[in-house]
Amino acid sequence: MKMDTIAKETRLLCRYRIDTEEQLFSYKKTLLEEKENLLFERKRIYADFRKSKEKSPKDRERLSAITKRLKKIREEVRLCEGIEKRSNHIKENLTVIQEEHRKEREEHEHRRRRSRANR
Repeated sequence: MKMDTIAKETRLLCRYRIDTEEQLFSYKKTLLEEKENLLFERKRIYADFRKSKEKSPKDRERLSAITKRLKKIREEVRLCEGIEKRSNHIKENLTVIQEEHRKEREEHEHRRRRSRANR
């Protein structure tokens, strides 16, 4: 399950050529704006349905298309959020690892200098 999600996230990044955090945030913002527009349009169509006796096939098709697109948008937003969480976690881990390496280098340097002084 987790590997499947990571694979989907990777495909999303590759498909839209997202290389930076800013690009990811921008893409997510675009998705959320599109979602709001589609929800507004869907709400308008439903209101028209309630007002009129006849429900046009064109509106039914549009509702179906909106629903499918909303499903896709919601999935991609979840993937973006997963990428954000994972990238923050990875950054934290990298910071810890870099700090450990820095301490090790300092310790080795300290030992090396101390051993030279004893010669």
